[in-house]
Amino acid sequence: MGWTSWIGKGGGTTTPVASTVPEPTVRPWPARRGSHGLHLMYRLFSDAWELASELRGGAGAVEYKDDGTPVTAADRQVGTFLSARLGGWFPDDAVVSEEEPEPRGDTSSDRTWFVDPIDGTLSFLDDRPGFTISVLLVARGKPVEAYVFDPR
Repeated sequence: MGWTSWIGKGGGTTTPVASTVPEPTVRPWPARRGSHGLHLMYRLFSDAWELASELRGGAGAVEYKDDGTPVTAADRQVGTFLSARLGGWFPDDAVVSEEEPEPRGDTSSDRTWFVDPIDGTLSFLDDRPGFTISVLLVARGKPVEAYVFDPR
């Protein structure tokens, strides 16, 4: 398993921070509020991937959203898991998941997490490379941290 963290450096550019890291020691809160730490996100993604793996066989029929993109019960359950976990860790922040109809938390917050629980649903269902789990943190309208987990 590998994953990559991208942290914005202003002006719309990003810099890769890490890829493929060992299992870290996890604390429920990061050492600094402004840096959520690779260990915390690694734990989040590891737990989300474990859930997704369990659901793959019973992901359910593929449905299509209004925009024509596919969605399954696995997408929705992983999205709910990620939103609940982020909301628990960061109760003052809003969380918006692609597969949930309503955002969680205070949507007037300065900080909002955006979640794409399974990006590449058809690849996920076919057990092919090409799917990821993605989380983006926006603070005061600017992207500040983005994490993309590629289980391959």
